Amino acid sequence: SVLCRWGRDVRASEAMIDELGIKSHVVWKAPMHKIRLRDHYQACDVVLDQFHEAVGTFGTVTAEGLSCALPVIMYFNPAVHEWCLPEMPPIQSALTEEEIASRLSELAMDAPRRHAIGRASREWIIRWHGWERCARDHQRLHRDVLSRSEEHTSELQSRQYLVCRLLLEKK
Repeated sequence: SVLCRWGRDVRASEAMIDELGIKSHVVWKAPMHKIRLRDHYQACDVVLDQFHEAVGTFGTVTAEGLSCALPVIMYFNPAVHEWCLPEMPPIQSALTEEEIASRLSELAMDAPRRHAIGRASREWIIRWHGWERCARDHQRLHRDVLSRSEEHTSELQSRQYLVCRLLLEKK
């Protein structure tokens, strides 16, 4: 296993690895530049991310893993995302140690399934987080803001016109 020395659980993870006697099977890496990190992702079969019940959503590590066409195991709560994601990502959700071990075993024992989930992961991230989608969403947002600004400006100009007329009529 390759683990990154990042996050609040590093010390607890090190202690658990020592306690389990598997230190010789774990390689710790310092946080690294994205290009180098991508090379590490591409050498992996599976990415594991956060397993906190209070979170249930993903961050950069999961998005990067999905983008590299890798299955991602993490705790994912679909209820948190229903308002913003019409299609849930193909994340292999797990919360308990048993669930994590089960997902790892399933993916290790079934390479065709692992590769299919990886392809689906890449397709999903491109569809919902790719640059075309982001650019389209930003263009739509800018159009909405500009149209509201133009409406507001027009409304202000109309009010100013009325005020000026009223003032002129009083003279």
